[in-house]
Amino acid sequence: MLPPDRELEFLKFLDRLSTHLKQMRDPRKALRHSLRDAREFVNATHGCLAVVQGGRPDAHVLFAIPKNGQWDLDVLARFIRHERPEIRDDLLIAPCGGVEDHGLRWRSCALDVRTTGTRGGSSHASPPSPLKLSS
Repeated sequence: MLPPDRELEFLKFLDRLSTHLKQMRDPRKALRHSLRDAREFVNATHGCLAVVQGGRPDAHVLFAIPKNGQWDLDVLARFIRHERPEIRDDLLIAPCGGVEDHGLRWRSCALDVRTTGTRGGSSHASPPSPLKLSS
């Protein structure tokens, strides 16, 4: 269960993001903005939006913050294909859908929430929520 103050903070974040996105017309700009804001909200060190094009087995990073971040493209591709890969405890992966652009139908948003060092362990991936993080 999420503490009430953190839940309220998250709901305010969603409301601000929703209000800002309603004004955008460019889907890629909206996705970049959402990724940047989500990364800041969960205090992630890195964030990316990965895609798998129809019929292709591999994922590629559409954009990342910072641009030189390293991502496990196999894990991202397997997540997008609903294969429930093992993921690190310090990695949040969530599906990002609703925008179809140039055949890129399936997307995932990954946020690396490491701050200092790494936390060990992994778990089966199910779409995690930033709500699971608490201060």
